[in-house]
Amino acid sequence: LVFSVFLSIVISAFVAISSNLFILALSVPDQYTVAVIDMFPYISVLIAISLVQGGIKAVLTGMGLYQYTNYWYTFARIAQLLLGVLLLYKGYEIWSLLFSTILFHLLLLFLYSYKLLLLKEFNLNHSSFKLSFLYGTLNFSSKIAFSRIFQKISIDEMFKVIFSKYFGLELLAAYEVAFRSIGLIRNVANNMMKPVINMVNDLANQGGYQGIKNFIHDIHKKYTRIWMLFFIMSFFIFEYAINLWLPFQDNSDITSYFKILLVGYVFNLYAIPYYYVIAGWGDANSIIKSVLIACLSLYLIIFIGSLLGTDNDLWLIKSYALMLVINAFYFKYIYNKKINQG
Repeated sequence: LVFSVFLSIVISAFVAISSNLFILALSVPDQYTVAVIDMFPYISVLIAISLVQGGIKAVLTGMGLYQYTNYWYTFARIAQLLLGVLLLYKGYEIWSLLFSTILFHLLLLFLYSYKLLLLKEFNLNHSSFKLSFLYGTLNFSSKIAFSRIFQKISIDEMFKVIFSKYFGLELLAAYEVAFRSIGLIRNVANNMMKPVINMVNDLANQGGYQGIKNFIHDIHKKYTRIWMLFFIMSFFIFEYAINLWLPFQDNSDITSYFKILLVGYVFNLYAIPYYYVIAGWGDANSIIKSVLIACLSLYLIIFIGSLLGTDNDLWLIKSYALMLVINAFYFKYIYNKKINQG
């Protein structure tokens, strides 16, 4: 949590004083320069709020309070959507997205902080409170928070910078639509799997690794296959849906990006239960390694593509999808390794 606060201050300050550098790096057209400069103070605040609330959420997650974080996340998303649509209707255009995103993170920051303060008051007055347990929880949570922050900056955001630098903001917008469309589906499946952490702890205490193995097999049989079928259906339905949503423009780039990313996210979806089993074992180091492997593999694939002369926009999207596949196999490998050792 302390690391998240410190990192938010450093990054926000850097963004606030480096607007011209980012405009050059992103190749922002001249007609949008003034608007982008006006947004940078808000973006720096958004980054700070996002990182701090992410750190607090990681602490709550480490305590197993998914019933709170999941419900509040859904509530904040609904509030973000309503405000975004309202501001867009009122003519705020791109500002509607910025202000609705700030509202989303502010709501989560308030709700997470309030719950954490209540827990602190309860725990400190509780006779069985142990500093060693608190240290272990915060240590695990801080590592999870670090992995997510590192992934957000070094993979998600840096990938967008590279993409916009070489292919422009118009294609970046197409990528964002495709990426967020898949993300909406993926986030629902991800939130369904979060309680696996607590279940893994219970099963480990009751029946060891065999109980966990049977549990994961059951999850893949009942849930993952259903979601994969839904993803595959999306592959064929998305083109019709996007043309219905944006009928007055060429959506071929969005559709192509969506289908390529969807292949990678099918593997990513398959690996979600393994991720939460590893988290349930408290193996935060393996999760950090997975982010490092994902980062290195992504930029290595992009570099190889540039050497082979295939450094176009589709190759960049394929690189991201292939990175997701590699990461999925890594979690499967770690899971099998621990099960066999157990």
